[in-house]
Amino acid sequence: MDSVMDWHNLEHFFEKYILTDTKQEEIKDVIKELMICLEQNNTAEHNNMTLDVLPSNSTLSVPPSVPEKPLDLTFKPQIHNVLSTARLGCKLDLDFIARNKWNCEYNPKTFPAITIRIRKPRSTARLFRNGTLVCAGAKSIDESHRAARKFARIVQKLNFPVRLLNFQIKNILSCGKFFPVHLADVRQAYYKECSYHPELFPSLFFRGVPGITATISPNGYVILNGPRSTEEIHKASEAISLILSPFRKQ
Repeated sequence: MDSVMDWHNLEHFFEKYILTDTKQEEIKDVIKELMICLEQNNTAEHNNMTLDVLPSNSTLSVPPSVPEKPLDLTFKPQIHNVLSTARLGCKLDLDFIARNKWNCEYNPKTFPAITIRIRKPRSTARLFRNGTLVCAGAKSIDESHRAARKFARIVQKLNFPVRLLNFQIKNILSCGKFFPVHLADVRQAYYKECSYHPELFPSLFFRGVPGITATISPNGYVILNGPRSTEEIHKASEAISLILSPFRKQ
């Protein structure tokens, strides 16, 4: 409003001291136009200032904050090897099998069993004279059972009265990536269940879960040795995750 008052004073100044009547009328019209423009500019600036401030009764919705995804502190091991055993129901002539099969190895001076390998599923079997079959290398329980049946069929084709009996899963070796852990702190807290000698071997052996040995490496890999079913693997992984979570490296 101070600027408006200055224009009024200028108008009176021109009327009183300087201009003639005709010139005064022209100058008055120009001054009035300038005053109108100035008032319009002031109102526009005021409106722009009010637009920057959000009214108190505004219904503008603010997007809710996205919750952070909780840190998954459980590891999901994958099966790498299934060890199974079975009985073939008869005694075997290992020398005869070694002479008539090409995909086998037999050296009785070093090991008293014959080794046979197949590709589908990729697995290895060891056959003993008393008819015991030990199958290893399969990636699942179903693959191990199919491999044992194939090995039994290979021996059966050599005219042995073979029957696949007492098929059992003896061990499932699984491995999973966990978070890095302070192994020295784990050893101090669970010294009765742990075996840790970093000067000899960098990993820690943990036997806190009955029947299962976990090999824990410094970079977070965990190897489970001893489960005989997928349920035991899941239970062991959950138990070890709870045990090792307080010792996670930040």
